[in-house]
Amino acid sequence: MKRYLIAALFAVGIILLYRVYPINFFKLDVPQRITNRLFNLFNEERMPDESILIANSGNLTGVELRAKLDTLLTLNPRVIAVNLCDVDDGAALLADAYANNPTVILATCSGGKEPLSRVVYEGNVVTHFKTNQPDYFEFRIANDLKPLQARENDLERINYYGSLESFVHVDLTDLDELIPEFFEGKTVLVGYAGDYVSPMDTYMGQAGEDRIQGYKNARITPMHEYYGDEDLSPDMYDIQISANIIRMINEGNYITETGTAVRVGFILVSTLLLVFLVTVIRTKWLLLNLVIYFVLYSLIIMGGTLLIVVAFDNNYYFEIPELSIVLTVLGVFTALYNLSQQKKEGTTA
Repeated sequence: MKRYLIAALFAVGIILLYRVYPINFFKLDVPQRITNRLFNLFNEERMPDESILIANSGNLTGVELRAKLDTLLTLNPRVIAVNLCDVDDGAALLADAYANNPTVILATCSGGKEPLSRVVYEGNVVTHFKTNQPDYFEFRIANDLKPLQARENDLERINYYGSLESFVHVDLTDLDELIPEFFEGKTVLVGYAGDYVSPMDTYMGQAGEDRIQGYKNARITPMHEYYGDEDLSPDMYDIQISANIIRMINEGNYITETGTAVRVGFILVSTLLLVFLVTVIRTKWLLLNLVIYFVLYSLIIMGGTLLIVVAFDNNYYFEIPELSIVLTVLGVFTALYNLSQQKKEGTTA
């Protein structure tokens, strides 16, 4: 009984330590690596939502953009939503020009107020959006907020669909060449998506200043091929993230995140199970005991990883980043404890 109590206390201690200082457990942390890749692996770029169209403003000035918006208004879109945070020149004039137009929704970054719901975490990472204000840019565009409000969460995890393949993109500089019916009844999101519509890796080989310009208002998301690694370049623009949030709300495609109690409970059960099995199956041969531990450790890790994938497939986000380090430390502890017990038993005999 003593060893199980010590094991449980060890596990809780490591979990608390991980909250303060997340430990990068080399490349061996299979559950966390799979968690980092969930969106990229299982939310592959989906068929475009034909109701949402992203119109890239590129490097248009405020005056040039106003001319394009006036043209768009003649094409009978459902709504034109413009992220003016992407406009360096003439944003204030545009805000005044369309302030009373019900078809045009504007996101302005003046006055110190954040108009976008997305949350930018350390490292320029975006995984969640806020729900504490009804006038966020995306909420003013989405069809129905009642299901979102009924969830009563302060933060929601973004269920990413993708970027270039999941939404139709056009360059506003090519507006005159497009068929007018293409925009009719559509939600047109206007914002910066590169100097011209292109994959983010277009800027990888460019010089410093050009690369920074190409990454303007761009973030790292879980759709990144190497999400979870260090020193990543952005993979999605703000306007694309807004499109993902709007589509998620329109489709009611929410992700429910499991609570701390569920995560800690699973880790404790896994820990005690490993300690129990290692103790029960132990032999007098150290090498065989190590093999038994490795097999049991692998089976529990595989079970945790499978649970993560199954939960995600059912729109639940289950994360157990501490599991690998807890099982490793407790495995070493149990092996040493069993060895000391064997020595005592040998001495007594």
